[in-house]
Amino acid sequence: IADGIAIVNVEQNDQFRLISANEKFLENVYVEDEQPIGSFISEIFWGENVEENQLQAHLLKSYTQKKARAFIWLLIIDGVSRSFLCKIIPLQNNEGIIDNITLTTSNYDEPEQLEIEVERNSYIDTLTELPNRAKFLEILEERYGSSSRLNTSYDDPNIPEAAILFVNINKLQPINENYGYEIGDNVLKDVANQLKENLTENTFLARFTNDKFVIFITDEHFENVKQEAQVLAQSIHHNITNLRSGNDNDIRLSLSIGIATGPASPDKLKQLMQNAHMAMRRTKDNIENQTIIFNQDLKSQAETKLKLETEFREALKCNDLELHYQPLV
Repeated sequence: IADGIAIVNVEQNDQFRLISANEKFLENVYVEDEQPIGSFISEIFWGENVEENQLQAHLLKSYTQKKARAFIWLLIIDGVSRSFLCKIIPLQNNEGIIDNITLTTSNYDEPEQLEIEVERNSYIDTLTELPNRAKFLEILEERYGSSSRLNTSYDDPNIPEAAILFVNINKLQPINENYGYEIGDNVLKDVANQLKENLTENTFLARFTNDKFVIFITDEHFENVKQEAQVLAQSIHHNITNLRSGNDNDIRLSLSIGIATGPASPDKLKQLMQNAHMAMRRTKDNIENQTIIFNQDLKSQAETKLKLETEFREALKCNDLELHYQPLV
């Protein structure tokens, strides 16, 4: 595998300017004599593009979604068809704004290997080697989505009971800021490995977002899925308490876990995920290694809080607040 590397600058009106590239990148995909550095991606002649503006379209999607992606870049160079694995990695600054995007191109001789690499880069989190959010949602749709249950009513007793656990690494951002992102990445890998050790064969684990993991289990494999979820959460907390991460920094970790249970039906799975996430967010900052199980009171409290915040914001906007003093007697 010969890798080409390039840096693209994000500019106005959804334009991307090529600001640097190594020789291998240009050798792989560029055929003109004129130097392309400094030109817009949409204006550069990338051989005979099998799909017009293919790179531009993928850059735009990666930029708007703020997600890395990979695709097979099909070109005809000097009359010869060539395929490359192109990886797009958006780079965010401290304010969460994407200023630059990194491109890498890899030339694979075997088409089957190229397809495998695209699948891997699209659905596997490269840091933890776990399925990513896209793969998690795809698996839920394949197994329990509407397309897989066309002939099944939502109140069918054969629909399995499911539990979703959202697992959040507490204070990961301060770890990144104080010890550096390399140490933060090590923490993520250590937690991922610890979670994998806690799981059985029929439990599905994925990295959902930066500091969050998600676990999915059903009573297809466990007799009491709610009890199994609670036992699993206790085991995770116990093992994380004994885990020391961050190399020589001896960082002590804690997790917040939210659990929600319910039928794994097409109309309930999305709400189940939201409920588990809501429960996870209701954990208290001053208590380490907490597990919260979703109930309707949590939802009512969240709705009340959101309503108060909305009304308070509107009152500030309309200058409707008054200050009253209560005398002390």
